[in-house]
Amino acid sequence: MTTRVELHVRGELLANPTLTTNLQKQDDLNTKMLALEAAYSADYNDVGFYRDDGDVTSMFLQSAHSTSLTGNVLTYLNWAPGDDTEFCSKKTFQAGFYNEFVSSYSNVVDYQDTIQRIGTAGPIKRWRVYPTQYPQPRLLSYYSIQKIVHSGYAVSLLGYPTPPSPLASGWNYLEDLTTVAYTSPKKWGQGYALYRTAWKYIYQFPYNNNLAPVIL
Repeated sequence: MTTRVELHVRGELLANPTLTTNLQKQDDLNTKMLALEAAYSADYNDVGFYRDDGDVTSMFLQSAHSTSLTGNVLTYLNWAPGDDTEFCSKKTFQAGFYNEFVSSYSNVVDYQDTIQRIGTAGPIKRWRVYPTQYPQPRLLSYYSIQKIVHSGYAVSLLGYPTPPSPLASGWNYLEDLTTVAYTSPKKWGQGYALYRTAWKYIYQFPYNNNLAPVIL
């Protein structure tokens, strides 16, 4: 269905080495902590390790990738405990990000097709009720029409799936009762997925039919 890629980061904010007192260094670290929290508060930004010249390394997670559904989303930002110099000369942090991508090997993620047989095309039997005597059985016909309801649904990641073709034609297929329904997809961070198509066909036969569901 989808592939989830995660990136976990551990780093240190360093106080300005030119500062001379612990209070000055703590003020400097506090400013940098607020800046880091502000930078990480907005989702959908690229995340990765960059070289000093600004080029990205192989450890890079692109938010607006063509197959991304969610974009880069921050899952946590922790101010991790460190050694005795913590919040004097540095402040340690941990952060995690994830991005959900469409899997290249999967499109239809859910599918169901059902055949419901109503009747057997055999005799029509009923009970007749009388006001003052015991109900009596009646044979209305030696033959009847079997009704078959063919229904199902399919869900795909990208775009509405096409319903299967009807299993009957001509007088056996009640074409005017065909129903095809499309449900809006699920909204992700920067796209849509999980498109649902449902179908319902009605068939009729003067004999007992042995239709079976369509299997993908």
